[in-house]
Amino acid sequence: MTLDQFLKYLGLQGKNDTDFYATQGIKHFEKGKLKEAIVLFGKALELNLDHPTAHLNRGIALFMNGKEEAAIADFSRQLKMSPGLMLAYYHRGIAYESIKDFRKAVVDLEKVLKLDPGFTAAYNSLGNCYNEMAQHEKALHLYEKLIALDANHPRVYYNRALVYMRKKNYCLAAEDFTKAIECDPFNVSAYCNRATCFIALDEKDKAISDLIKTLQIDPGYIPAFYNRGVLRMKRGEYSRALEDFQVVKTKGEAGGSIAEMIAVCEDNMKNGFSGD
Repeated sequence: MTLDQFLKYLGLQGKNDTDFYATQGIKHFEKGKLKEAIVLFGKALELNLDHPTAHLNRGIALFMNGKEEAAIADFSRQLKMSPGLMLAYYHRGIAYESIKDFRKAVVDLEKVLKLDPGFTAAYNSLGNCYNEMAQHEKALHLYEKLIALDANHPRVYYNRALVYMRKKNYCLAAEDFTKAIECDPFNVSAYCNRATCFIALDEKDKAISDLIKTLQIDPGYIPAFYNRGVLRMKRGEYSRALEDFQVVKTKGEAGGSIAEMIAVCEDNMKNGFSGD
């Protein structure tokens, strides 16, 4: 379908007003119609390449539609026109974060916080980037700043817990996963990761309780099967552990670790240590 045909389908053919198309783009975006919004913002830019907000808005729609590289191009164009536009830096930063270009993301997100030190979302994303770059102390510092600004932020405790896990501080990680669960009782990742912490801390009963809860919320959550398999191995329950690892393998998560776990279970079962 050509652009004119698409606009005719929307009932918008024949208009020659850039602001009209930009406004219609926002309306479609707000309704969750991302593809239509992208086309409408594009039409606005076809009529006026220097429209004051269409690049930013199309970039946000493109990002939400999984087109990060195109979104980054729009945000960059917006910043050429509006060098101090904080939202353009923020959205380009999280787009870079999404494609794992963490160094560029850090530059943009640091700029956001210079422009607006109270912009809480930037602290969270910047902390995530530093965590991925293994700069854990910087990440923790940013999460702590975020907590000082917004102690009820929905993701900060979960993300800080991930840093503690990487530092092998399982006690603090478990505490933060608990806070994350208090914020969102259906956070399966928090339950499953807290179970990992409890396994490391040799608190097997707490771990199994979390894994049961994880699979009650999401019966197909593969990391829970893996963790339960590890826990069952520690208990000497090799046949049950093998069942869990086979589920992981069946779902296409058959990496080297799984192959080794399965081999260990099978060897022990052959030697009469099924654990049943």
